[in-house]
Amino acid sequence: MGATLKKRGDGGYVLDLTEPGLHKTSAAMGPSLTTLSTSIVPWIEKWIELTSVSDDDFLFATTAGEAYSPSLWSRLVKAIYKKHCGVAVTPKDLRSIYVTFLKEGDHGEEALRAAAEKMRHTTKMQGSAAYDKSNKLAQTAVAMATNYSAKFRAQ
Repeated sequence: MGATLKKRGDGGYVLDLTEPGLHKTSAAMGPSLTTLSTSIVPWIEKWIELTSVSDDDFLFATTAGEAYSPSLWSRLVKAIYKKHCGVAVTPKDLRSIYVTFLKEGDHGEEALRAAAEKMRHTTKMQGSAAYDKSNKLAQTAVAMATNYSAKFRAQ
């Protein structure tokens, strides 16, 4: 909080990766500043309220107040999806599902380029086997996540 996730004057948030070394691809991809969707702001605010996160804390942290390691974060995301959706989905899977969703829908090349930039990848990476999972399973996972998430709203 306050370092890479910053609150804007209008109440929204930005993900600030403008300082060197804040992201594993920053040397190759350069700095970025991403405005978060307003749809997620109530969820962030509720999480901050429930966990008493301050500007010096990590938004998501271990019980010791430390940042999650990449492997622990992946296990956590996977467990949350398994618990609530019945399917274990990792952050890497979510990126693949999103790229597949963009490619199989009527979103165009501009949307793919924008997604690649914000995911800090090249469009070549999007076309690789790591991200292009064009198949019915991915479509089913996207539909399942969309339908499931529609049941909730931040309060």
